[in-house]
Amino acid sequence: MDELGGLKGNFHNGIFFSEQSCGAQTVRAISATKNRQNFTLTQIKDMMVVEARSAGANAIVDFKYGQRAHKWYQLTAFKWDTEAWFGEGRAVNL
Repeated sequence: MDELGGLKGNFHNGIFFSEQSCGAQTVRAISATKNRQNFTLTQIKDMMVVEARSAGANAIVDFKYGQRAHKWYQLTAFKWDTEAWFGEGRAVNL
């Protein structure tokens, strides 16, 4: 576990991820979703790192992640997975 700005979390590709909240000003709200069950958290973080860097941020706080079930109307013959991975948080500078 790493620490930055008094928050505990970890670095991924140069961006600090923390599930904790802080008073830093939000540069951009960030979210990533992949409509496949066999997608990894590392891949979700990779997508979020790109967004955080483009916003000029060095950290993502209030980080939440997991899997969500698709709505019944989203299930088609072309969508075999019933869940999707998601990640969300606030891009900030610590």
